[in-house]
Amino acid sequence: MPYNENAIDCAAYTLRIGNENYISPDHKVEILSQHTKQKLRPGEGFAIPPGQFAFLTTQEEITVPDTAIAFISIRARPKFRGLINISGWLRRKL
Repeated sequence: MPYNENAIDCAAYTLRIGNENYISPDHKVEILSQHTKQKLRPGEGFAIPPGQFAFLTTQEEITVPDTAIAFISIRARPKFRGLINISGWLRRKL
């Protein structure tokens, strides 16, 4: 996705959820193969059940130069509702 100037907030850039996600199956899913990657339509939402892991993509691809550092964090409202960001993704070009 192209750079969006409206996504800048102070020293932060707000990433947008991409069109694919994977949410780990909970105890209610009987056939695990039916619960795989989910494609989302524009504007479509999704829920992450309590205690489950979700792998989410972003619309943006970020490049950070070797001379800089970047942090991936989560907005306060989802954090206060119990969502925890445990990691980001680093893909380094060699």
